[in-house]
Amino acid sequence: RRFWRNPASVLLVLRLLEYLVSLWARWRRHVHSKRQVLNPEDELELDLVQGCLLTAENLLNLGRVEKRTLFQVSAKKLLAKNEHLLGILTNAAQHCHEQSHNCLVT
Repeated sequence: RRFWRNPASVLLVLRLLEYLVSLWARWRRHVHSKRQVLNPEDELELDLVQGCLLTAENLLNLGRVEKRTLFQVSAKKLLAKNEHLLGILTNAAQHCHEQSHNCLVT
């Protein structure tokens, strides 16, 4: 009982709780990102649209093109829940995936 009466101990417990919540959130983001990368080739993530910036500044010296993700949003939200446009986008993504397993729309 005395422990909870001391304001410093209450602040310490709250700070520890805040730290544990931030660790849990970071772990969830890590697991979600890992699932996105290790997604089986036959399975498509059709609901997620990414806005990315591709740069070739390190192409000559490092031999790679770098991708910076600017935003991620669900396709329904991006297309304002327009089912017709969502269907066209889904069909195009499936067709592109069947052709090469990679899809870049500019």
